[in-house]
Amino acid sequence: MFRSARVLVGAVCLALVGMFAVVPAGLAQDGAVRTTTGSVPAPVLNAFEDAYPKAEITGMASLNDGGKVQYEIEGVDAGMPLKAVFLADGTLVGVEENVAEKDLPDPVKAAIEADYPGSKIIMSLRNTRDGSTTYLLKVAAGIRRITMVFDADGNLISAKDTGAKRK
Repeated sequence: MFRSARVLVGAVCLALVGMFAVVPAGLAQDGAVRTTTGSVPAPVLNAFEDAYPKAEITGMASLNDGGKVQYEIEGVDAGMPLKAVFLADGTLVGVEENVAEKDLPDPVKAAIEADYPGSKIIMSLRNTRDGSTTYLLKVAAGIRRITMVFDADGNLISAKDTGAKRK
């Protein structure tokens, strides 16, 4: 039981690290500055609240992307962490959100099962940017751990074997 709890805590930590690394890196930011609700433009807050009416905001930051200020809002929606980045006028730049395995597209699940039968999805993130959606998955296949990125049609974009699980 204790080992299961450690594995769960580790998976959650990996998910959080992935969330913080993927979206900001993908946005090629120059720097982030933590802000308060009052310093985030109203159109940004309105756009977030329209997109995620039941989400709880857990953090905000302003980002400088090549001289263009963007606003990142972190939150939890239906128990799943998410991160959305907006321009000052409320235009959505990108969203990264944890997604339950049951909510992954069938082609993505089928591709994993075809390549790694009997594997287990440890963590899954949906990243939407510029109208395209990708899925970052960490999969346990036997003792191996593989990090994969798929498009919504189940096409493998990249894969990296991250090694054997630790004992």
